Amino acid sequence: MLIEFNITNFRSIKGTQTLSLVADSAKELQEENTFSSELSQLPRLVKSAAIYGANAAGKSNLIRAIAFMPDFVKNSAKNCEEDESINIKPFLLKPNNSPSEFEAIFIKEGVQYQYGFALTKERVMHEWLFANDEQWLERTYDPQIQEQNWFVSDKLISGMDLREQWKAATHYKALFLSTAKMLNSEEHSERLKSIFDWFTQTLTVFSSGSDILNSLTVKQCLDADYKQKIVAFLASADLNIVDLKVETQVTTEKDLPLTFPLEMKPLLGKKHIKFLHTDTNHSVLFDADDESEGTRKLFALAGPLIEILEMGHILLVDELNNSLHPTMMQFLIRLFHNQTLNKRGAQLIFTTHDSSILDETLLRRDQIWLIQKDFEQATQLYPLTDFKPRQNEAWQRDYLEGRYGALPSIVELTFNGN
Repeated sequence: MLIEFNITNFRSIKGTQTLSLVADSAKELQEENTFSSELSQLPRLVKSAAIYGANAAGKSNLIRAIAFMPDFVKNSAKNCEEDESINIKPFLLKPNNSPSEFEAIFIKEGVQYQYGFALTKERVMHEWLFANDEQWLERTYDPQIQEQNWFVSDKLISGMDLREQWKAATHYKALFLSTAKMLNSEEHSERLKSIFDWFTQTLTVFSSGSDILNSLTVKQCLDADYKQKIVAFLASADLNIVDLKVETQVTTEKDLPLTFPLEMKPLLGKKHIKFLHTDTNHSVLFDADDESEGTRKLFALAGPLIEILEMGHILLVDELNNSLHPTMMQFLIRLFHNQTLNKRGAQLIFTTHDSSILDETLLRRDQIWLIQKDFEQATQLYPLTDFKPRQNEAWQRDYLEGRYGALPSIVELTFNGN
């Protein structure tokens, strides 16, 4: 369960921007759109969050920033090279040497974790971990003496104490969390493994350019049970698809070494998905290229979405509205609000330009976020609740009229000064 993300100094983001999924005290749609965090000291959490803003305001950069965390957690210990800088882009309009900071606050197995790190292109400057407000890890680089200060709590150790080995093995361009995992820390710290797994397995980011043929959905169609669920999902979306077929383009023998076992050849083939359409008299297989962009997007989303709902994970989608009819967007959002389908606290975070879902029958005020740029052209993220709109107000009308900001500023086009 996600509580909050905090991002500082990344691309169009300059000052710290906070995306919170904490629900306010409003009673509207409380049972459908929120769920209990199961921690007595915390309020309820929302199941979805919609982010609005003009083109180039920073919506995609916010999604990129969130996606950077699991990628760096997973790969920093494997990819660090002495002669290569860390692939991080601080605030682009005013280049600076200040660290970029990333922090997530989340719940895993009844524990509230607060994990984050700060880094420059040259090194990790700071890494921290709290569990239920108790400090478990802190690693800080002091540029004055060019040394790292460490604190690793006994709470992270469950077997042989390998703290000194883990610290010594942690490259200055890598995270301690990544390094400990690479050194098989799960044998000695189940807690570290649990946190690592939250980032690498719980967060799924679906960008607008996701490839249907390389999607998780294609792989899941190889499993009969999953394929049945995916077909049911597509049928419920009124796409007239009654079955799916995965075909493998087998690698030709001339491309393989002479000693390669022929029985292994199909495993190297490229997977192709085909869609079976039917009417009263005919059934026809369509290639993926023959399907609409909307169908392709829904198919690529189907696999991760079904898994996320079943596992209680988190899905982030940039430009959810692309190629989708507004009613289809509402369909996807309502899946997360469905108490029968979403029993384990799955959450959806998405950016969109579609103002039609600014509807009090679909979303609560605390589920709507807005993005615009300030006078320094830096991204500013703020919730609709800052404006204290009444539940019966026409949110879509007020947004399009500019009451909440986060709209493009259009001026009359002229040429040659005329």
